[in-house]
Amino acid sequence: MAYYKPTEEEIMEGDYDRPFGVKIISILMILGGIILLITQLYAFSIMSELSSLMGVSSLFFQAVIGFLGLIGIAAGVGMWIGRIWGWWLAIFYLSYSLTRNLNTLLSIPGITEQYGLSGNAAGHYVKYGLKILWDVLLLRYMCRDTTTSFFKTTETNKLKTMVWVFGICEGFFVIGWLLSLFA
Repeated sequence: MAYYKPTEEEIMEGDYDRPFGVKIISILMILGGIILLITQLYAFSIMSELSSLMGVSSLFFQAVIGFLGLIGIAAGVGMWIGRIWGWWLAIFYLSYSLTRNLNTLLSIPGITEQYGLSGNAAGHYVKYGLKILWDVLLLRYMCRDTTTSFFKTTETNKLKTMVWVFGICEGFFVIGWLLSLFA
């Protein structure tokens, strides 16, 4: 496998091509964000009903869906043009996705018990386990040397970044939980 490592001159001048993985991820994020916003518009009333089933306020649920769609589009565009804010938004988007999928994976027993669902919970464990693996792999890719050199974030402490971003994501879940107490 060919491994492209830009020279110091290329990094200083920003004179090298966008990594192929960045191209793919940015396109997927833009498309995912657009699809999320379109789905929200067409299924607004259904999503409002679902929010009451999940125990969160409709306003918060709709705001989070819209926010994620906009973040996905902005992250994809920022990544495509190689801006540092695109890298930060992508890290946030992927971290939020990982946090959400971990939360869902841990909630499967409670959900099946609460709603009296019978059937194969193993399928849900596999589904969310694979989503978690996908998010981890994408986050790992976003922190590779070639990717961070493209975005000029090589000096950023990746561990500290992940701790802060996951803390922010957990904050969103705490806010959602607190709002569900008043829904």
